[in-house]
Amino acid sequence: MSKKNTLLTALLLATGAMTASADSFTMKNVVSDFGICVDAGLTVTITSGDGQQHTYVSDGTFVGTDAAADMIFNLGTTNEITVTTDGYIRNLYLDYTAATSFEVGALPRVEVLNLSYTNMTELNLTKLPELQTLILDANTKIERLDLTKQTKLRKLHTSGCSNLKEVVLNTTALTDFWADNCKLSGTLDLSKQNHLRCLNVSANNYIYGHLDHVLLSNTDAAKKALDYVNLSMNYLFFDSFPTVYDKVAKEYTVISSLDKQKLFHYVDYFLPGQQYDISDLIRYNAWGVAIGPKVELYRMTKPGDYTPVAENLLVEGTDYTKVGSYKYTFLTEQPRVFFRVSSDLYPDLTLITSPFGITSDPDGISTVIRDTDDAAPAYDLQGRPVGARQTQEPAGFIIKNGKKVITK
Repeated sequence: MSKKNTLLTALLLATGAMTASADSFTMKNVVSDFGICVDAGLTVTITSGDGQQHTYVSDGTFVGTDAAADMIFNLGTTNEITVTTDGYIRNLYLDYTAATSFEVGALPRVEVLNLSYTNMTELNLTKLPELQTLILDANTKIERLDLTKQTKLRKLHTSGCSNLKEVVLNTTALTDFWADNCKLSGTLDLSKQNHLRCLNVSANNYIYGHLDHVLLSNTDAAKKALDYVNLSMNYLFFDSFPTVYDKVAKEYTVISSLDKQKLFHYVDYFLPGQQYDISDLIRYNAWGVAIGPKVELYRMTKPGDYTPVAENLLVEGTDYTKVGSYKYTFLTEQPRVFFRVSSDLYPDLTLITSPFGITSDPDGISTVIRDTDDAAPAYDLQGRPVGARQTQEPAGFIIKNGKKVITK
């Protein structure tokens, strides 16, 4: 039986001994073919929504999760299927179906659940306390995943769940977390995960919410466990990255992809004459290792142009003063500047912040425009029209929609 034929393959690996258990689950809007395998001696009853019922006693010929099912039931088109068994179900593989819901009657010992490439809109997994592996790849309608009851969860796969905004974890046993091409935003807290081996949360960079901070455990156990990390194409800075490169040996110690970060939003403005400590941005990485950064400040002369031109480099002593490596006092007002930061600890990376202003009149700046295309008319501070689109607006403060703004 092939996944490519969109068959529903339910592999129910139950305990060998007969028990009084009555494990059950219901799925809605499934495809017509339904394959099932269980351990020898267990009875499985499949009931479709139109009342058809099939009873199957396993002969135990099933071996391995990729083997063909012992029997395929041709139930015809049905909106609902209920499966019950007289033994404990351990593994369920219900992937590649058109199912829109998965309702649990009782599955107290299920350890593996695969619902990838289905059409789930939400999941209630409170009756699966023993779950260790959850695979939900390409469920594009799920927005929130509550896993507070899954305290033993080790592997979580949600790749391609393009509307998944939030994952609530309550486990410290996680070894594999794949959530690339989702919609996670804000801070992802993995600081309690000391066994994380593979982490992929790349491309969570949607316009109305994006991933801008990842908290990782910095224990010795966590550092030894990590083998693979992909944090590329987000809005992250160095404080979200583990150490992946040995500067002395000049070799990578962790397979990694951290590049193609979007602009990191640090501040909207700084006040001239006031000292600011930016050590929280650039001093340490996620493991508490000193970054040793090279920090440059550039003036932006054209919206969206981050080219490091020498003549636009802010000059220490003229445009700012610095105490130590991280405390800056800005001396000149600038409509928009940006930090450009690199480090020998990450030889392939140069990270850039989104532009910010240095102004003594922050109350007069009611809106900060970041890489948007607002078609409203724009004027300079003398009232002269400057261009209807952000890409045409000159560097500096402008008036748009009756408000003083900084374009970025």
